[in-house]
Amino acid sequence: MAVHWAECIADPEDFSRWVDPFVGTSATGHTFPAACVPFGLVQPGPDTVGADGLWWHYCSGYRYEDSRIVGFSQTHLNGTGGIDLGDLLVLPFTGEVGNDNYSSKFRNVTEQASPGWYAVRLDDFGVVAEVSAAEHSAIYRFTYEKGGLAHLLVDTLYGLSLRQRNTAKSVVADVHIDGKSGLSGTIRRPGWVSRVIAFTIRFDRSSVAHRAIPPHKDDETAPRYVFDFDMKDGEMLSVKVALSAGGGFIETALPEMAKRNLDAEIPGWDFDAVKGAARTKWNEVLSK
Repeated sequence: MAVHWAECIADPEDFSRWVDPFVGTSATGHTFPAACVPFGLVQPGPDTVGADGLWWHYCSGYRYEDSRIVGFSQTHLNGTGGIDLGDLLVLPFTGEVGNDNYSSKFRNVTEQASPGWYAVRLDDFGVVAEVSAAEHSAIYRFTYEKGGLAHLLVDTLYGLSLRQRNTAKSVVADVHIDGKSGLSGTIRRPGWVSRVIAFTIRFDRSSVAHRAIPPHKDDETAPRYVFDFDMKDGEMLSVKVALSAGGGFIETALPEMAKRNLDAEIPGWDFDAVKGAARTKWNEVLSK
């Protein structure tokens, strides 16, 4: 790629513009284009599915050559040969609400990514999805191109290890719906290491309705929900997610700790401010 000297002079401190988050995302490179900050707990970004379905292809949850996105989970492993994480999936969608098979076609040409930011168009739903992050929290901006009843899936059961083995019955989630503005809870799941993760999710507008989706099997104890929103053409729904990891004697305090993380890191709804702060943090590291 040709580098123009004028570009270097224009913003010499923006080292992040030389970073390509899509490097290593093809085949079994096991990297991901998710948004994150240096040493952050969360790495929110897309999880894809392909025709072959081989679990080892999805250690990071994403492959560049795939054509369908199943949603955006909040944690990912980068460059490993083992599949794990993929906690707490969210997916904006439109149309009918079913019990399974939520996903959308996407095209690489609509994907954009830079350190701390990712964006893509979900072609089946006419939704442009963007995400940025802080250390323990993420903010999403979903633009619904057509008005009407819009939906948001929140899946506490989902995890990348489910592609490798049937661990659904071992996943337990205690969830509390916070009125019309969000939800919070605790997820306990097995993996390389059994872990406990607490979360809180907030919406920037009230949902008009919500429902729990029936489980795949009777012994599943981690729920999935669909929230409905009344949207106009081109309106945006902003969603904030925060996590707190731990276990043992502090387990009961974890949901409140997730809320504290969100209030401390992303107190408002300014998506571009979070994106800019993430870029600044990356430049501080890259400048070394």
